[in-house]
Amino acid sequence: MSEFELNLEKMIAIATDGASNLCGSENLLFTRLKVKYPRLISLKCICHSLNKCVQKACTELPANLEFLLRETHSWFSHSALRKEIYSVLYKSLMSNKAPPKLTGLSNTRWLSFHTATKQMIDQWDVLKTHFAKIVAEAERDSTQKCYLARQLSCMYQDRLNYLYLLFLNSILEEVNKVNLIFQSDKINLIHAYTDLHLLVMMIARRVFKPVFLRADKHLDGIDKQAADLECVKTADDKSKIEFGNSLTTVADVDYGFKFEEYLAKLQEEKVSINATELNNLKLKCRSFLLKLAEEFVQRLPPNFIPY
Repeated sequence: MSEFELNLEKMIAIATDGASNLCGSENLLFTRLKVKYPRLISLKCICHSLNKCVQKACTELPANLEFLLRETHSWFSHSALRKEIYSVLYKSLMSNKAPPKLTGLSNTRWLSFHTATKQMIDQWDVLKTHFAKIVAEAERDSTQKCYLARQLSCMYQDRLNYLYLLFLNSILEEVNKVNLIFQSDKINLIHAYTDLHLLVMMIARRVFKPVFLRADKHLDGIDKQAADLECVKTADDKSKIEFGNSLTTVADVDYGFKFEEYLAKLQEEKVSINATELNNLKLKCRSFLLKLAEEFVQRLPPNFIPY
């Protein structure tokens, strides 16, 4: 900065992607500059922050979901023959429609989960049939031994994996909408921050008891948003205590319309699901929502949350 003769007295902010080496809490670029220029503020990229929030929250879900998404894509990505076999099956089951291309997962963009989960949900039954046929053919022909295909076939037979994807997709769809708003070339910041506020409150209402999210009803505009977000922070703090816990019961968590619709369909068809396994699934989904709310509180910019 000195070499280019920049007047640091005129510096008002440092904008980063949120990397810890740039704006961490101890002896890093922003903290060093802050000591010399106390009025300096840190502006973190909302898109990177949302991506990190999802990345952290996904650690609460079983690792086999990421395995299912990655390995299904990999199964077809390096083999034209496998693509052709699947295409023939898909067309025969879906009125001669061509199969949509499956999206791979990015190691740096966890919001790619949204596209990947949606495509897998849309093709779930065909993919399940595809891998079941491969396993059946392998059993008839002892020379065909594909352990990965057997693994994937078992995972597609497991209805709990489908429920996880339905839940995850409903959340990622909303996060992705806000992410795309902030990536737009033409952005109305007032509307964008309103959408961000609504996203945070939508997640909070899914997992916290309503009584902990009631801000002063006489407030409006920015004051109302600030009060709402302070309620989320308080609810998050109280989720860790035994008495007066702010978390809603597992039965009362909002898992999404598609999730509940599929469960109701299974009940109508009298398909049994192990009650303990279903309860564990719901517990993990609730943990995902709680972690996502915590990450929102920690990572959103200080000019958005009043503390």
